[in-house]
Amino acid sequence: MKKSDKIKALISVIVILILAIIIINMNSLVPGTDQIGAGQLVTTQTIGVDNNAIVDSSTCIGKYGVPENAVVFVHSTSCPHCQTMMPIVRELEGEGYSFYWAEGSNNEARQLISDCLSGIVGGYVPQFICPKTGIEQTGAMSESQLRTFADECV
Repeated sequence: MKKSDKIKALISVIVILILAIIIINMNSLVPGTDQIGAGQLVTTQTIGVDNNAIVDSSTCIGKYGVPENAVVFVHSTSCPHCQTMMPIVRELEGEGYSFYWAEGSNNEARQLISDCLSGIVGGYVPQFICPKTGIEQTGAMSESQLRTFADECV
């Protein structure tokens, strides 16, 4: 084995060890990740925003013809988790719940999100937003979980 090959192998081992140390210590490096696991819901509420901003969000969506008590369903047609949620949202709509379907490629939906929900919307889908309370949930969930979220948005 040539000296240059030995150096390359040593560098590779060092890089692997550094990555392993980073992965092992990820929970202490990134705050809050120790409590979020695969398949778990992430619920957040806008903090440090005055309550008028939240009221403005629910009033703002009304300018787009969306009821103030609607749950905004941010989704993508190419997202498998979104596909899982679509029939659940339709089922709840059939029971009288109000949802606004904000598909990422829809210009009006993007404008509504930009104008009314920019301080609440995250970068992941599916995301459910209650403009009235400023609370959002990201990720697929059961019908009962979504029903509870929608009930709290009324």
